[in-house]
Amino acid sequence: MTTGIICASDDELAPFLSFMEEFSVVRKSMLKIYRGKIAGRSVAALYGGVGKINAAAATQMLADKFRCDAIINAGTAGALSDALKPFDTVAVVKTTCYDADEDLITQYHPFLPSVWLGADKKLVERAEKAAQTFLPRKCISARL
Repeated sequence: MTTGIICASDDELAPFLSFMEEFSVVRKSMLKIYRGKIAGRSVAALYGGVGKINAAAATQMLADKFRCDAIINAGTAGALSDALKPFDTVAVVKTTCYDADEDLITQYHPFLPSVWLGADKKLVERAEKAAQTFLPRKCISARL
Protein backbone atom coordinates (compact mmCIF):
# COMPACT_ATOMS: atom_id res chain seq x y z
CA MET A 1 0.00 0.00 0.00
CA THR A 2 1.27 3.43 -0.95
CA THR A 3 0.33 6.85 0.35
CA GLY A 4 0.32 9.66 -2.19
CA ILE A 5 1.29 13.17 -1.16
CA ILE A 6 0.42 16.02 -3.49
CA CYS A 7 1.41 19.64 -2.98
CA ALA A 8 0.84 22.67 -5.20
CA SER A 9 4.38 24.02 -4.83
CA ASP A 10 7.86 22.72 -4.26
CA ASP A 11 8.06 24.72 -1.00
CA GLU A 12 5.05 22.79 0.33
CA LEU A 13 6.56 19.46 -0.72
CA ALA A 14 10.03 20.09 0.79
CA PRO A 15 9.16 19.22 4.42
CA PHE A 16 7.87 15.79 3.34
CA LEU A 17 11.00 15.11 1.33
CA SER A 18 13.14 15.84 4.39
CA PHE A 19 11.50 12.83 6.09
CA MET A 20 11.73 10.52 3.08
CA GLU A 21 14.15 7.61 3.17
CA GLU A 22 15.42 5.39 0.37
CA PHE A 23 13.90 7.61 -2.28
CA SER A 24 14.18 7.65 -6.02
CA VAL A 25 12.79 10.03 -8.61
CA VAL A 26 10.37 8.93 -11.33
CA ARG A 27 9.17 11.21 -14.12
CA LYS A 28 5.64 10.69 -15.46
CA SER A 29 3.23 13.02 -17.24
CA MET A 30 5.61 15.99 -16.93
CA LEU A 31 5.74 15.47 -13.16
CA LYS A 32 8.63 14.54 -10.88
CA ILE A 33 7.47 11.90 -8.38
CA TYR A 34 9.56 11.06 -5.33
CA ARG A 35 9.15 7.39 -4.36
CA GLY A 36 10.39 6.26 -0.98
CA LYS A 37 9.39 5.66 2.61
CA ILE A 38 8.31 7.89 5.45
CA ALA A 39 8.18 6.17 8.84
CA GLY A 40 8.37 2.82 7.09
CA ARG A 41 5.38 3.48 4.81
CA SER A 42 5.66 3.52 1.03
CA VAL A 43 5.12 7.03 -0.33
CA ALA A 44 4.79 8.66 -3.74
CA ALA A 45 5.07 12.45 -3.36
CA LEU A 46 4.92 15.20 -5.95
CA TYR A 47 4.60 18.88 -6.66
CA GLY A 48 1.59 19.03 -8.97
CA GLY A 49 1.13 22.74 -9.58
CA VAL A 50 -1.48 25.28 -8.55
CA GLY A 51 -5.20 24.90 -9.20
CA LYS A 52 -7.85 22.21 -9.15
CA ILE A 53 -7.13 20.97 -12.69
CA ASN A 54 -3.46 20.36 -11.90
CA ALA A 55 -4.41 18.79 -8.57
CA ALA A 56 -6.99 16.51 -10.19
CA ALA A 57 -4.61 15.37 -12.95
CA ALA A 58 -1.73 14.72 -10.54
CA THR A 59 -4.01 12.92 -8.07
CA GLN A 60 -5.42 10.67 -10.81
CA MET A 61 -1.90 9.86 -11.95
CA LEU A 62 -0.90 8.93 -8.38
CA ALA A 63 -3.94 6.66 -8.10
CA ASP A 64 -3.45 5.01 -11.50
CA LYS A 65 0.32 4.70 -11.82
CA PHE A 66 1.34 4.25 -8.18
CA ARG A 67 -1.78 2.51 -6.83
CA CYS A 68 -2.05 4.89 -3.88
CA ASP A 69 -4.61 3.73 -1.33
CA ALA A 70 -4.64 7.15 0.36
CA ILE A 71 -3.75 10.58 -0.99
CA ILE A 72 -2.86 13.56 1.17
CA ASN A 73 -3.24 17.02 -0.35
CA ALA A 74 -0.94 19.26 1.66
CA GLY A 75 -0.37 22.98 1.42
CA THR A 76 -2.05 26.30 1.91
CA ALA A 77 -5.39 25.31 0.35
CA GLY A 78 -6.01 28.84 -0.83
CA ALA A 79 -6.02 30.32 2.69
CA LEU A 80 -9.39 29.03 3.85
CA SER A 81 -9.65 31.44 6.76
CA ASP A 82 -7.90 34.49 8.18
CA ALA A 83 -7.79 32.59 11.48
CA LEU A 84 -5.36 30.05 10.00
CA LYS A 85 -1.64 30.64 10.30
CA PRO A 86 1.33 28.89 8.68
CA PHE A 87 1.75 25.33 9.98
CA ASP A 88 -1.84 25.05 11.23
CA THR A 89 -3.34 21.78 10.08
CA VAL A 90 -6.83 21.48 8.68
CA ALA A 91 -8.20 17.94 8.50
CA VAL A 92 -11.09 18.19 6.06
CA VAL A 93 -13.91 15.80 6.93
CA LYS A 94 -16.19 16.65 4.01
CA THR A 95 -16.11 18.85 0.97
CA THR A 96 -18.17 19.83 -2.04
CA CYS A 97 -17.61 21.04 -5.56
CA TYR A 98 -18.19 24.74 -5.09
CA ASP A 99 -18.32 25.64 -8.77
CA ALA A 100 -20.90 23.16 -10.08
CA ASP A 101 -24.65 23.20 -9.73
CA GLU A 102 -25.98 20.61 -7.29
CA ASP A 103 -28.24 19.10 -9.96
CA LEU A 104 -25.24 18.40 -12.20
CA ILE A 105 -23.67 16.31 -9.47
CA THR A 106 -26.73 14.48 -8.16
CA GLN A 107 -28.93 14.05 -11.26
CA TYR A 108 -26.24 13.13 -13.79
CA HIS A 109 -23.32 10.74 -13.83
CA PRO A 110 -22.01 9.74 -11.29
CA PHE A 111 -25.48 10.21 -9.67
CA LEU A 112 -24.18 10.98 -6.20
CA PRO A 113 -26.77 11.03 -3.41
CA SER A 114 -25.44 14.39 -2.18
CA VAL A 115 -23.03 17.11 -3.25
CA TRP A 116 -21.04 16.43 -0.07
CA LEU A 117 -18.08 14.05 -0.28
CA GLY A 118 -16.78 12.69 3.02
CA ALA A 119 -13.18 11.96 3.88
CA ASP A 120 -12.10 8.58 5.19
CA LYS A 121 -12.63 8.74 8.97
CA LYS A 122 -9.45 6.79 9.75
CA LEU A 123 -7.36 9.13 7.60
CA VAL A 124 -8.81 12.19 9.34
CA GLU A 125 -8.03 10.64 12.74
CA ARG A 126 -4.47 9.84 11.62
CA ALA A 127 -3.99 13.38 10.29
CA GLU A 128 -5.19 14.87 13.58
CA LYS A 129 -2.92 12.56 15.58
CA ALA A 130 0.10 13.32 13.37
CA ALA A 131 -0.54 17.05 13.61
CA GLN A 132 -0.77 16.93 17.39
CA THR A 133 2.39 14.83 17.59
CA PHE A 134 4.65 16.55 15.07
CA LEU A 135 3.42 20.07 14.43
CA PRO A 136 3.84 23.07 16.70
CA ARG A 137 0.41 24.61 16.08
CA LYS A 138 -3.21 23.62 16.34
CA CYS A 139 -5.11 21.09 14.26
CA ILE A 140 -8.58 22.03 13.07
CA SER A 141 -11.05 19.49 11.71
CA ALA A 142 -13.10 21.35 9.14
CA ARG A 143 -16.70 20.36 9.67
CA LEU A 144 -18.62 22.22 7.00
